[in-house]
Amino acid sequence: SRGEVLVRQGDPGDSLFLIADGEIGVVLSVDGAERQVATLRQGDILGEQSLMTGEARTATCIAIKDAHVHEVDHALIRTLLEAKPALAESFSAILSDRQHALEQQRDGLSAEAALQRRDENKKRLLGRIKSYFRLA
Repeated sequence: SRGEVLVRQGDPGDSLFLIADGEIGVVLSVDGAERQVATLRQGDILGEQSLMTGEARTATCIAIKDAHVHEVDHALIRTLLEAKPALAESFSAILSDRQHALEQQRDGLSAEAALQRRDENKKRLLGRIKSYFRLA
């Protein structure tokens, strides 16, 4: 239901949630300040970090609108990973992206600034490569 907390930052967890319908807000608490950093919708997952690594929940997730979610527990994921080990790579990509996004928020960085720095770094490195190989 709207306003219901699915997971709370800092709590242990051994499951993830697949959003079938509705919207879930991702709220991050840093030094006593809270802010919503993302909105998850149909097809998105949440809670994967705790499920896959055993770490505490990294954010609080609250239903913004009434939502229908499916909880997937550790035992089911283990069965899936045993049957198809390549899924671990997919999960690691999701985990890495989400972890990076949360770190940006924790550090007070906007996603735009991070992307801009990445693009500037890419241009700088391209210039160095072209210079080193004496390319036009």
